[in-house]
Amino acid sequence: MKKMKMVGLAFALPALALAADPPNTDAPKKTEQAPIEDTMRPGEALDPDAQIPRSETAPGAQAMTDDLKRIDGDTECLAKLHHDNQMEQQMGALAKKNGASKQVKQFGELLIKDHGLADKQVTALAKKKNIDLTLPPPKDEAEKAEMQAAMDGMKRLETLKGDEFDREFAKMMLEDHQKAVTMVETTLKSTQDSKVQSLLNKLLPVLKDHLRIAEQVSKRVQSV
Repeated sequence: MKKMKMVGLAFALPALALAADPPNTDAPKKTEQAPIEDTMRPGEALDPDAQIPRSETAPGAQAMTDDLKRIDGDTECLAKLHHDNQMEQQMGALAKKNGASKQVKQFGELLIKDHGLADKQVTALAKKKNIDLTLPPPKDEAEKAEMQAAMDGMKRLETLKGDEFDREFAKMMLEDHQKAVTMVETTLKSTQDSKVQSLLNKLLPVLKDHLRIAEQVSKRVQSV
């Protein structure tokens, strides 16, 4: 009788265990995800990059971009000044050789002296800052045409002599120095480089003085 009770108890224990923790016969449920189309508004086209988060330009990156633009502006100004200095010295030599009036010949001497000194300062700064003074290519068709016109004018000036030379020379000096003054003043407003600022502040009064002389010479030779 005791054996039967023990056997019955042995069968009862597994039954209790099964009742306490019944086996999980259900398959794992998959998490349903709404189709992409369900999250879009009617008529909205699917953007292949829509799921990729777009980050706006960080302030530091924008500051770096602005700084690069500023450096490019400084470099362009110095390169153009270097080119102008060389051209003005050449035209100064032509003025001494082919000019008819005393004023034109004297102006030619001044151009050789002042632009020679200016170019030494420009090239010295460029060397310190490791700047390439190669003239940059034109930005657009208008600037390309302007550069071509300057080259053509220089070639034409080489063929002229006497009063005709004086008139063309004075006209070119007036236009060239107006552009140079404007370029230097514009760069002074944008640059944050103290060395570039110092150099341009030295060159600007000289360029303005040349512009003043070019205006005087132009008035005199036009009346001849």
